[in-house]
This record gives sequence, C-alpha cells and structure tokens, in this order.
Amino acid sequence: MAAGTTNHKDLASSESHVVNAFEYANDSARTGASGLVAADNGKYAIQTDTGEVWRLSDYSGPTWIRVGTNGKHDTISERTAGSGVTVDGVVCKDNAVTASGGFTGDLTGDVTGTVSTATQAGTVTGATQAAITSAANLVTVGTLTGGNADAIVTRNVSVQITTGADAITVGDGKGHVLISDTLAGFNLTAASATILGTASASGGPITISLERGRGASIGAVHSWNNMLSTNITIPDTKYDSEASGGTPAVVNGTYDDLAEGDVIKINLDDVGDAPSSIILVRLTFAK
Repeated sequence: MAAGTTNHKDLASSESHVVNAFEYANDSARTGASGLVAADNGKYAIQTDTGEVWRLSDYSGPTWIRVGTNGKHDTISERTAGSGVTVDGVVCKDNAVTASGGFTGDLTGDVTGTVSTATQAGTVTGATQAAITSAANLVTVGTLTGGNADAIVTRNVSVQITTGADAITVGDGKGHVLISDTLAGFNLTAASATILGTASASGGPITISLERGRGASIGAVHSWNNMLSTNITIPDTKYDSEASGGTPAVVNGTYDDLAEGDVIKINLDDVGDAPSSIILVRLTFAK
C-alpha cells in the first residue's frame, strides 16, 4: 500500500462517507426543501422519520424519486386528531376504513380496527381476530341469520297432492314427505301451493295444513303436531297461495325442525267448489 494512504475499513465511522447528500426530518421538510441547485440533481436524501432514501430528479420542484427504505417497512401512521391517511382513494382514520371504495385485497395481518366499508371482498387471515369477531366491530353485509355469518343452505321440495282427474276432496294425508338424513337438521322456513288446471270459483279459499310426525326413535309410532300457525290458502279465482288477496302461510317455530325419520303430512282442509285440478305444494327448508 502506498505511503500516506489508509484502508477504508480503518476509517472511523465519523470519517466514512455516506450515500446521502441531504437529510430531512419528514416528508414536509423534504418536499419543501429550499436552496437546491441544478448541481444537486441526482443526489440522495434520507428521510429520518421513515428511513426512506430519495433521489432528487428536479431541483426546481423539488421533485424526488423514492429509491429505497433503508431496511424499514412502509408504515402508515395517523393519530386521532388527524384528518386521516388516503391510500389509493381510501381514507383510513381512527382505526377505521370509511371510504366507499374499501380494501378488496386479502388482509394477512392482525386487524384491530373497525371495518365499516361496504366492500369487504378480501379474506382476513391474521393470527388474532378478536376485533373482527367482536360484536361491536361486526358489519352486516347482506343478511346474517342465527347470529352468525355462516352460509345459509336451503332445500326445496314439491309434492303433488291431487291427480287432476277427479274433483278434489277434503282429507288428511293427501301427500307425505319422509325426511332422510340429507334433510335432518333443517327447519321448515316457507310453504306455499299452486293449482294447475281450474281454480276454485267460490266457497274457498282452498286450505292446506302441514303436520310433522315424529317417533321416539326411527320406526316408532309418530306423534303429530301442526307445522303452520297460519295454513296455506289459495283464494277463489286464484292459482297460487302467493297471489294477491291470499294470506301467506306462517311457520310454527315450535315444530319446524326436522330429524331423520320424521314425516311431513299434507292435509286438504277446505277445497272451495272442488275443481278437478292438480295441486302442488312447495316446501322450503333451511339451516
């Protein structure tokens, strides 16, 4: 090594040169810097509050281009007294997302604020999700049933209870539905009926009731209870129980649940002027 020279590694830290020519405390200080000249273009600055490294591209603005983060991650910090931080048009303020746009990407960190935007297309996979499951922070999107956001599964069953060849008559057990394991655990949620052929002209409405039969065990004698507190009715001159002038059926919540081996019995309680028509009964189940 030539006389009078020193290895870079032997310099004290105070003697080592640094990459940056400028140092600013924050974004406002950097973007509002004065005294820059054309010769400063291309030089670097450190922003100490974030650790970001910026290159000056135009001293007259000044205009800066971020080139690194000095080993730090980008952060967004906003205090209660502030007006919020805008990220791609979304305002984040007081631990809440309040813009209508919302975040639609997947959130993979812990979520501790309140998500109040209508758009919540992402998934939350943080290790702790207390703020998401907290009742105070839950946001209803659509309809939540049973106090939770589980998917609602529905099943529909249609039963023909008359032949259409003969005049319809009053009677119990015009049709039956045997509940298999695929419907066990479901509840009756709606019931209606429709006529194919000729509607009752007078003397109606046609009235249909439902009973649930349940034994103490599969194969045991069934005990019967009404599943509707208001029966299905089809008004005179109408072809459907949901037509104008009809009274919607109301499910009896005491006997709406289903178990394997249950039987639903369909009864014709009133037939109007007894037209020769096909009557179809529609049952909807959900869980």
